[in-house]
Amino acid sequence: MSPLVKNCPSNIEVTVDPGQCGKAVQWREPEAYPTCSGGITTTRSHAPGDIFPIGVHTVTYTFKDNLLATISTCTFVVTVKSNALKLKTSQRYVDTSGNPITHLSPNQAFFYELSYENVGAENIRACYYYSKNYHLILQ
Repeated sequence: MSPLVKNCPSNIEVTVDPGQCGKAVQWREPEAYPTCSGGITTTRSHAPGDIFPIGVHTVTYTFKDNLLATISTCTFVVTVKSNALKLKTSQRYVDTSGNPITHLSPNQAFFYELSYENVGAENIRACYYYSKNYHLILQ
């Protein structure tokens, strides 16, 4: 029989702090017990407190029963998400007074307004680009 594994962690999902590319991740280490008297040899791919870069990582613990030479494993996934800007965009045509236009007339002056709203974790709330003026207005 293989070693009995207890407390194998569930998958973990974390988000990095602003401006960081990785995060230290903590979990309670799983335990294993031999099926007969004897010891257990444990190996692991990562340890609690290791810094994981942005991405998806598999953590594996292997437990070997030293007497019977049988093996059990515990595997879970650590997902580290970016904390970068998450932009929601909207666009519209407006006249020279800033009023929305739904139908253009020949030779009518207009602006194409494209706006970005940050729904992420950074401090910028919105950014507007007016194509005629070629500048950004941060609000």
